[in-house]
Amino acid sequence: MAQVKKPYPVTELLAAVRSEILAERRSDASDAQKVSLSGGRLVSSGAERFEYLFVCKKWYESLDGAPVLVRASHSRGPWSAAEAFRMPDGTVRLVVAESLGQSVRNAQIRKDDSAGLVVLAERLESAGEADSPIRTESAGWIVGQGNPQTARDSDPSRWVANWQALRLNSRQRLAIEQALASQILFLWGPPGTGKTDVVGYIVEGSFRQGHNVLFLAPTKVAVDQALERICDLLSAQEGFAEGLVQRAGDIEVPSLRERYGEYVDAAQITARVSAQLDEALTGATQTLKDIRALVALHDDVTSLVEQLATARAAHIDARTRRAAAEQDALRAEAHAAQLRLKISRLGTPGGLFAKRKEGQLADLGNELLQADAAIRGARQLNVDAGRRASQAAQQIDELSGRLAGARARLAGVPARTVLAQQADATQKLLDELDQQRKKIQDTVRARCRVMGATVAKAVQSRKLLDRVDVVVIDEAGMVDLPSAWLVAGLAGKRVVVAGDFRQLPAVTKGEGDRKATEEERAHSRQWASRDAFHAAGLVAESGAVRQDPRLVSLDTQYRMREPICDVVNVVAYPDAPLTTGRDDRSRIPFNSLVDSPVILVDTSKQRIAGPDNKANTVNEAVVHELVRGLQYEDVLPGRKWDSVELSQGERATDRLAVIAPYRAQVKALQGSLKYRFGEEYEGLVDTIHRFQGSQRPIVIFDTAVGAGKDPGFFYRGSGLSSHTCRLLNVASAAPRTT
Repeated sequence: MAQVKKPYPVTELLAAVRSEILAERRSDASDAQKVSLSGGRLVSSGAERFEYLFVCKKWYESLDGAPVLVRASHSRGPWSAAEAFRMPDGTVRLVVAESLGQSVRNAQIRKDDSAGLVVLAERLESAGEADSPIRTESAGWIVGQGNPQTARDSDPSRWVANWQALRLNSRQRLAIEQALASQILFLWGPPGTGKTDVVGYIVEGSFRQGHNVLFLAPTKVAVDQALERICDLLSAQEGFAEGLVQRAGDIEVPSLRERYGEYVDAAQITARVSAQLDEALTGATQTLKDIRALVALHDDVTSLVEQLATARAAHIDARTRRAAAEQDALRAEAHAAQLRLKISRLGTPGGLFAKRKEGQLADLGNELLQADAAIRGARQLNVDAGRRASQAAQQIDELSGRLAGARARLAGVPARTVLAQQADATQKLLDELDQQRKKIQDTVRARCRVMGATVAKAVQSRKLLDRVDVVVIDEAGMVDLPSAWLVAGLAGKRVVVAGDFRQLPAVTKGEGDRKATEEERAHSRQWASRDAFHAAGLVAESGAVRQDPRLVSLDTQYRMREPICDVVNVVAYPDAPLTTGRDDRSRIPFNSLVDSPVILVDTSKQRIAGPDNKANTVNEAVVHELVRGLQYEDVLPGRKWDSVELSQGERATDRLAVIAPYRAQVKALQGSLKYRFGEEYEGLVDTIHRFQGSQRPIVIFDTAVGAGKDPGFFYRGSGLSSHTCRLLNVASAAPRTT
């Protein structure tokens, strides 16, 4: 059978994904959480399945049953895929596809971050097949293929409520108008330009056009923040409470959970609309449990009867053996007495027949010894039989008592055969109710018209919506190219790609894999690390944006004070500077410490050398003192302030964020500021990557530079497409005030 040729660029994307898998499994993963195992031994093996048992002193529940990677401790070789399970006795069962040998002295396991990539490769493999959900035409738009329609809707008020009254600038309106009339739109939304609002109106308009919308973003937080805005726009729509908008996966943002969780969480919707069925399921489950308990009681009585019969037989046997032993002992004693009498009558050997008497006495002595041994043996058998008889008697008493109690509990209970029939009928009812429950879940899913999910969830799920007309990819600059191509292919009519290609890119490893060839790294750069904007030809090699009818750029920002925006323009948007659409007033209480929108603290003269570039104790101390000063100025809550008494907007995380490029510095700052505030605030200190898309009035950006011999990976690049530009852009654009 001839092999079907894969559509372009599936082969290229597959190679890139496989390089990512290899890079992940060849990585030392120095920052990953690892579990040490010892004393491994092979317990079973089969076709591509080898099962080992290991001793484990410290375990993480998140690894139980999850895909993991394993390799020998102190090894520098590649990791192997495995599954790990914690056993009740504390040992760890590890299942691998390749043998590790009969025994493994020491090994390490960690979470398999390549597991999602494996699924991505499998989905890409199916592209072009008849039953594949990937529509290669719309997927191709991501890499500049085809001639997708671009136009402007002449009357968006048909689709977007209160269109004329909305506070939107001309570029924002253009983006919405073009999205609602085109097959493809690339929306460039730098920080603070209202991209989330624009995307929300695009989703609203697409919904009112009769389309089913799949909204995707690379992180749970990004999904939730946008989905909350979409819910604001559609909450008054008929059917909203029954699952019109849904969230696939766990909700991360508390405000979405609190405001709309019961309406967008499929499990809660299903539970609400099927409460009566759930009650029937609960009742039937309890009934079956009770019936099985009664069946078990019948079985217990039967078992006790059998045990009692066995104990009585053992008692009778022991008594019989004891009586026999007593008779044997008496016979042996009588025989011994006769022998002693004969010995006495023979007397002392002498005279003519002395030799003959001596022989007779020797024979009688030997026979007497045997008789005495027989006596002792019979007496021991008597004792043993008596002990067994006593034990059997005690067992009979115990079993009789238990049997009497069990029979008392069975009084009025139907026969076992009747109970078995009832159990079968109840199980059948449960199966029917469960099928009805599943149908309700399918019905709830069918009611969904707007589904929000992470890109990874969409890649790994076979079916999130019964029909997908529009795919919206938000924060697309952070989505790797193979994933963007695949999810765009789920769209039947329209694709909207929104994001900022000058903020942080997708996290990929192939282009930096030192064990790969330069050709392989170059392939990874082109087919894994690039975002959709670059792949579609909208961004030049230099990083400059190209004018294109598929692209709409938002150019007015409303987040930052103008001096902060000026910094951001110099760093990331020199060719397309943002204008400021807000006033210059500060949103924090007046204070003498932070009296300017932009403050640079130069710590270079106080440098303390460290082991690497990822942590800086001088910067940590400076941040600590800055926070203490802001507490003194009543800008931030003090160490002993009761956080419960603080109103919205006054909490530490309402006003401040401290961000750094490396986890090591983040960890050090978290410890320092936990002492400063008296408790640890989630989200107060984080990496720049995790903070992308968020904002605070005050942001302290700790570069962490200075302790190591060189600035580090994030500061090596130059140009508008470099990691350096993107990192500094995210850090600089996060503050609203200072």
